[in-house]
Amino acid sequence: MYLSDVCTIPSNLAGDPAVSVPFGVGDDGLPVGVQVLAPALAEAAMLRAAAVLEEAMAGATP
Repeated sequence: MYLSDVCTIPSNLAGDPAVSVPFGVGDDGLPVGVQVLAPALAEAAMLRAAAVLEEAMAGATP
């Protein structure tokens, strides 16, 4: 399970905001996500970026 946490622990320890956005499915049919990170106190910009990614995937064909 450690390898599952490698991309999330540094941000959590630093207290930086992060969000995971669904980003379609891979060749194997499993869901794929994109993690958006931001510097401290930049939650608004991070959420705007996450919304753009989510909207872009809403119109994509799986």
